[in-house]
Order: sequence, then structure tokens, then C-alpha cells
Amino acid sequence: MWINLISAVGVLVGLIFVFDARRITKKNFSSADENKITLGIKIFGALLIFIFGMLVFINVK
Repeated sequence: MWINLISAVGVLVGLIFVFDARRITKKNFSSADENKITLGIKIFGALLIFIFGMLVFINVK
């Protein structure tokens, strides 16, 4: 039960990273490599979605 809730929160955090990567980058980093940092945040968010989504999928069965 708790693992599903934690996994759902992890997927939600991953979605926020993917969709708000540019805003997060502008707010927290003042670097000239904004595009590379944005790409890194999006990839990290996609990995979070995949990992926690698989946890939800495994625990539902």
C-alpha cells in the first residue's frame, strides 16, 4: 500500500521535472549552458517516471 503511494509521488515529481525543466533551470541556475541543464533535468525526470512507474506496475500484479 505505502509503496504504491510513494511510487505515485515519485512519478508526479518526475512529471514536474519533465514539464517544468526550463522554469526550474532559469530559477535555480544562472549558467550559460541552460539547454544542457534543461536536457539533464528532463532525462532525470524521465528516469524517475520509468523507475517509479515500474514499481507501481510490479506491485499492482
